[in-house]
Amino acid sequence: MMKRLRGVVLRVVKYKDSDVIVDMYTDLLGRASFAVRMPKRKTAGSGAAVWRPLSIVEFECDVREQVRLLKPRDVRVLYNYMDMPYDPVKSTVAMFLSEFLCAVLRDEGGSAPLFLFLTSSFEWFDRCSSSFADFHIVFLVRLSRFLGIYPNMEGYSSGACFDLVSGCVCSVRPSHPHFLGPDDTDSMRLLLSVDYSSVSHLQFSRMLRRKTLGFICDYYSLHVPGFPELKSLSVLEAVFD
Repeated sequence: MMKRLRGVVLRVVKYKDSDVIVDMYTDLLGRASFAVRMPKRKTAGSGAAVWRPLSIVEFECDVREQVRLLKPRDVRVLYNYMDMPYDPVKSTVAMFLSEFLCAVLRDEGGSAPLFLFLTSSFEWFDRCSSSFADFHIVFLVRLSRFLGIYPNMEGYSSGACFDLVSGCVCSVRPSHPHFLGPDDTDSMRLLLSVDYSSVSHLQFSRMLRRKTLGFICDYYSLHVPGFPELKSLSVLEAVFD
């Protein structure tokens, strides 16, 4: 059945001499893989500039249950990034987020709200000209809501801890080692209170940014089966050092 899909590119892997496999999160199918023929000459809607991580595209596709690799056609870019592919910091953040999304988004069907969250987040990041150093941290916290693992800060009071396993605040330290102390719990509470328009209010130091990103990755690793060690994490940390 022919369908018109919108997708966010997550990963591009070389398949043959002139073919690549593109993993995307789509509005109707969720996570899906597509076989794309890369032309020798650049043409609109089919070149490498289109099929790069976090590109936002629209296309037609013949969707059949028995077909593992779908073939997009009549492709058009829905949003032309003006800054993210060319700014060294933003492009590194994009590389990290694409790897992260590959790790946590599974084949569970499409979600229009999640697709809208992804596209609006990346468009905001592309347009933002300053104070975006903590964008990726806020993005990961907000993403957790769509995955059903949003941290529960109900009952928070000064000096409380946060249990990374249960995802809840606790007044007594858990018996296991997977928890945040009072200072990090306060950082988590602060993260939950901001959106992109107020991300500049965080003003995390380099060390606090690294520490916060670390415990957020730990949180995901406890709640997402098979969560891998992220290769781009060290590159991202080096950019902000």
